[in-house]
Amino acid sequence: MISKYQEQLDRTRWSYSRIHTYAMCPASFKMIYLDHCPKVDNAFGQFGSLCHSILEDYENGKLLEYELEDEFEQRWTEYVKCDFPLMWNGASMGAMYYEKGKSYFSTFEGYPSNWEIIGAEIEAEFGVGGRKVIGFIDLLVRDKNDGKLIVVDHKSKAKFRTKKEQAEYTIQLYLYAKWVFDHYGEYPKELIFNMFREKVMVHIQFDEEHFADALRWVTETVDAIYADTEFKDKITLDCESRGVELPEHNDDFFCKNLCSCRDCCERMMGE
Repeated sequence: MISKYQEQLDRTRWSYSRIHTYAMCPASFKMIYLDHCPKVDNAFGQFGSLCHSILEDYENGKLLEYELEDEFEQRWTEYVKCDFPLMWNGASMGAMYYEKGKSYFSTFEGYPSNWEIIGAEIEAEFGVGGRKVIGFIDLLVRDKNDGKLIVVDHKSKAKFRTKKEQAEYTIQLYLYAKWVFDHYGEYPKELIFNMFREKVMVHIQFDEEHFADALRWVTETVDAIYADTEFKDKITLDCESRGVELPEHNDDFFCKNLCSCRDCCERMMGE
């Protein structure tokens, strides 16, 4: 069966974000990328964009270490315009995120001395299974000790809750490894998540089997998008998989606070 969205999908420049959106919630993918519903920001994403912008300016030599904390304070109101949700005790999460950001940048002493910065916020376009894929590599460095490349991704998450969640996020970096190979003729030796909110670096050794799995994930998920005729929402799919009825109210944290089409989603109407 030919998808009624065939022409739109054929014109799509695929990215990890777009494909992951479908994997998370097919309905969200349809609303954002096929129906073009107005997207809604959230404070978490704005906080991440703020910190990314400062790190990018530092990596490009526009800021020095001692300037980062002041820059964070000055840019806060420019970037973080949405309200954070309340915590269990009624306090806003915003104060916590603000202090975490200040703490990170006030104690930042630069990257490891053996890192040579190759590029920051690199626009990476490459092919996977005959489809065009695009992304932005936060940071590409070369280890001065052995000459090997390392892909670094800045994440505002505090931590990965499970190994499965980490593996899902690592797919993005394996896709960037495809661009690295296309341009440098070698795979990165390591993939690193800079979890800056908690000042933790998560190191993942490059694995060719996992790399092949990531490419396969792109092909299989995009094929599923072409074949989908219903684009069900994540709550419906979850309930169907568990054999339970749909809840009367949707209290899913992602749906209520993070989904960029939450204002036009039928599952959220009336909530």
